[in-house]
Amino acid sequence: MGKSTTALRNPEPSEPWTGVLDATKPGSKCIQSNPYSSTPIDGSEDCLYLNIYTPVLPSEKIANLPVFFFVHGGRLIFGFGNYYTPDYLIKHDVVLVTVNYRLHILGWLCLNMPECPGNMGLKDTVMALRWVNKNVCYFNGDRRNITVFGESAGGAIVTSFMTSDMTIGLYSKVIAQSGNCIADLYLVEEDSIEKARYVASLMGKELTDEREIYEFFSAAPIEDLIIGFTTAELSRPSSVINAYFLPVVERKFDGVERFFAEHPRTSIRENRFHKVPVLSCLNSHEGALFFRDENGNVRYEDDFYYFIPRYAFVDRNTRKAMKYQSEIRQFYLQDKKLDDAVKNEYLNMVSDGLFIRDIMLFVEMISRYSDQTYSLKFSYTGSMNTRVMKSIGVKGATHGDMIQYQFYRRSKAKQCNENDLKNTNMDESKNKMAAIHKR
Repeated sequence: MGKSTTALRNPEPSEPWTGVLDATKPGSKCIQSNPYSSTPIDGSEDCLYLNIYTPVLPSEKIANLPVFFFVHGGRLIFGFGNYYTPDYLIKHDVVLVTVNYRLHILGWLCLNMPECPGNMGLKDTVMALRWVNKNVCYFNGDRRNITVFGESAGGAIVTSFMTSDMTIGLYSKVIAQSGNCIADLYLVEEDSIEKARYVASLMGKELTDEREIYEFFSAAPIEDLIIGFTTAELSRPSSVINAYFLPVVERKFDGVERFFAEHPRTSIRENRFHKVPVLSCLNSHEGALFFRDENGNVRYEDDFYYFIPRYAFVDRNTRKAMKYQSEIRQFYLQDKKLDDAVKNEYLNMVSDGLFIRDIMLFVEMISRYSDQTYSLKFSYTGSMNTRVMKSIGVKGATHGDMIQYQFYRRSKAKQCNENDLKNTNMDESKNKMAAIHKR
């Protein structure tokens, strides 16, 4: 699908080949830390691959099927496309495309220079979407009926398409689960160059000049970059759950396409976004996944500053910060002691503060200008959910639960009962949305 001229630069189209390309096996995933593997780092710099699943090829039958273009989540630091298998979706006669994109420092480093303007991971997904527009017809897909679909960080990416000139005309509908482009976890006004300096210092170099940093990172072994980034990631408090490097509003450089020319919140507020049908989805207890201790119990964070929106620009330890923290505590907990007696109220607060507030704000902002905006709440407790809600003794669904019913996993399928199986068919609603013709 594409390549990066170096691991830190904008993607370029893949070079042509002669003969028949064997594309029957998944390509490499983006190199990343893997704490669950015998090798702590796996994957490759050569990672810009996509996967296409179709119920029927043109050689068997000519069709014009809706297309789902899926962007995986993983906090912008881990994950890969071919983890998500097509069995549940493809039975509804849709073509499924899943993609890889660069992650962590490779995908999101910004040094405010033409060689490293930021948002490389976003531009990787745009390159994939452009490729799909040109080629999905060879897999019986309808390029005029492409639904971009993402979960968590992937939801933030696909809603970002709505505010970028790079994606005009490349898709017709959006489904975002557990994330969007105005989320407080996604695009934060921070000093990206200072963050890069810190990673360089962790790798043994004290550098101030952006070009020196770029040349140092470009020459460094990729494993050292991953270790430096991961060390920076883990140096922050556990209640900071956004990635260390994030998307940015890019500076303008000659000959360089910008993904974000302004903050997506500004684009939406000022009615400068693509008007397409949008389905915004959330789990009932989104935040529960991120506030557990090493034994799987609820971890109670007593510093409520973490739950004040960063886009409110409230400085820590100010009178305004203390006032907001007190009001949050009073609204959700009525000033009760933080323990299991207020577990449900606390989980509601965490979920609202980190996810649901911005998911509902996104729906409210979009619906001011578009009458094709829809919401979905998933609160089902089933055998295919992750273990999180069961381990803390609360009914409902947390971050990552809904998607268990959308993509087949053999281990999950072995556990499912009749009610679970019905929920795997909830994708019929997504299929109906994919069939809506753009008006």
